[in-house]
Amino acid sequence: MEPGPCTSRKRKARSCFSGDGVIRGPIALALMGEPRRPGSRSPSKSSLGAGSSPKRVAKASLSPSKASPKPSASAAPPAPLSRLVSMHIRRIRVDAKGAREAVALARRGGEPVIVEGHVGWFAFADRWLTEERMPSEPEAVAGDELYNWSFKPRDQHGRFLQIHRMAGTIGEERVPVVKPQCDARSPIDRHMRLRTFLTVAWREGGEAQKLYLHQWQFPLSPTAEGVLGRQCRPLPVLGRDLLPHWLDSVPRDNPLQYLFMGTSTTESRLHQDKGGLAITISCICGQKEVFLAHRDDGALLYDEQIDAFSVDTRTHPMVQLARTWRATLSPGQILILPAGTYHACRNISPCLSYSRFHLDEINIGYFLRSAHAGDAREIDHEDVVWNAAFELMSIVEAGGGANETENMDVIRALEALLCVARAFAANPPGPDPAADMYLRKGNKRSLQTTFVVPQAQAQTQTQTQTQTQTQTQTQ
Repeated sequence: MEPGPCTSRKRKARSCFSGDGVIRGPIALALMGEPRRPGSRSPSKSSLGAGSSPKRVAKASLSPSKASPKPSASAAPPAPLSRLVSMHIRRIRVDAKGAREAVALARRGGEPVIVEGHVGWFAFADRWLTEERMPSEPEAVAGDELYNWSFKPRDQHGRFLQIHRMAGTIGEERVPVVKPQCDARSPIDRHMRLRTFLTVAWREGGEAQKLYLHQWQFPLSPTAEGVLGRQCRPLPVLGRDLLPHWLDSVPRDNPLQYLFMGTSTTESRLHQDKGGLAITISCICGQKEVFLAHRDDGALLYDEQIDAFSVDTRTHPMVQLARTWRATLSPGQILILPAGTYHACRNISPCLSYSRFHLDEINIGYFLRSAHAGDAREIDHEDVVWNAAFELMSIVEAGGGANETENMDVIRALEALLCVARAFAANPPGPDPAADMYLRKGNKRSLQTTFVVPQAQAQTQTQTQTQTQTQTQTQ
């Protein structure tokens, strides 16, 4: 049967679109209306009128009325269609049945979760919190600028943050500070003493209030590590953290721990942290609002050049297609971000927050991908894998952990590390010219391990040895 002649169809005039691509007219009004919720009842026939069908009424509602006047050319442009509607972040109690499995499933799928009910996650901050709003220490002086009585956020137990105690323990540490509207890729603007920051920026009013203590990596300071280090109770819904085995300069502690501190005018713009590591964010005191986007939806975020908390859907319509979440973090809640999650944060009250990177068997695949991409120059992926495997094998040889749960965590982590070690041996990551840690090792990189020798590599080594022996005998 021969196909019939092709008839060209005339494209209908798209009068609902303006020249700048904004939807106008009745369709815009329909889109601006409240969407129907799942399970809601459809309108009954009695509400539609006698002799009319839902289909005809819906069609009539979308067609412009003949009696309606045409909009004048001088009319003001319409408001944005709607604000960006983001999903709610699921909350899980740390002691709930199946909490660990639920968190692991969410992390594998790239979904963030909020964990509640965990105690001791940042025990180092207990010394800065008191139940009295005004301190009773004898060194309190009425004229001291550190004693700002009206500017004290609370933690989950209602305790007040006493910044003079922070200054007394770590006040001489130099901390990174950023200004508003900074570049998310290199936000650090200056460094100053923590005591100076508390005196200048931790107060109401003034331009200095916009300064933000941003991502202070306190474990790298020997004095701060001695005061704040190794005081975090592990989160039971996560696997065994492999990062504490990485650096000898930070023994038995995660070197990728950070403090953030700022008033309600400070924020971190939308960005994605490289390295293949999961992130936890928690508020010690105060509240923080977060905007998150799925790690696979980066192509819809306009190179992260959007205002995450007030997205203009007219100029950035593709953001509506991304999987986004939005929530307000309060003290007592721990936000877990899967590896590669796009995130932006802003303080909605004076806030001191604690952030920590995490590596276990769930996200170690993304860690391996980051090693081959060379996108995180501050992380030596091979050293992390080798040192963690060595430490875990030492634990197994010594008889295992303290209980059965810890033994299972060690075994799972060790199996994942062996898989990554085999991948490194079979295909070593190439050097990244922009990464200093790769240059200092030279152009040739390989993981010196006895775990496995790939079959193809073994055959090549055997052939090379045979040729060398033959040449020696010939000579």
